[in-house]
Amino acid sequence: MFVIIGTLVLFGAIIGGFTMHGGKIAALIQISEFIIIGGAAIGAMLVGNPPSIISQFIKAVLGTLKGSPYKKETFLELLRALFALFTLARKEGLLALEQHVEHPHDSLIFQQYPTLLNNHHALAFLCDTMKVVLTGAVGAFELAEMTEMEYRRHLIALPTLTPAIPQRGAYHRHECHLTHARHRQLALHH
Repeated sequence: MFVIIGTLVLFGAIIGGFTMHGGKIAALIQISEFIIIGGAAIGAMLVGNPPSIISQFIKAVLGTLKGSPYKKETFLELLRALFALFTLARKEGLLALEQHVEHPHDSLIFQQYPTLLNNHHALAFLCDTMKVVLTGAVGAFELAEMTEMEYRRHLIALPTLTPAIPQRGAYHRHECHLTHARHRQLALHH
């Protein structure tokens, strides 16, 4: 719903601002420019990604029209599950979590939270992160970096559109600059 409202606001602002400056709406309708810009974006997407990523991208774009499947209850259930896991770890130690994160579908804790249990990606992300914590070999900073990399792995298709969409390209360059600055700071501290 917000995608449709946002699109209407976007076009309303463009057309309204353009006509306020004396522009004619017909001047905005340049089919050849739509073909050039759209074709460049689609071509960059096709060249830079395998078919599986392209199909995921199309599903994600169409999914924006459905709205978010995650409601307040979903997040509350996740927080309750985390509380149950952390309470177990506090009472019985971190090793008590091992059986739950190794086999989440057999876990009595996870079975109490069916929405989380049925969300394959969220459950795998949580369990994999908890497995890393259980090893004890990874510090807090490294864990944060690893989880961020895992999150970004799911956004693999987006950066390939940067040549066709200048605004996203500028953001991506700024983001890379920040990442390099973070690494320089870390090197100075070590």
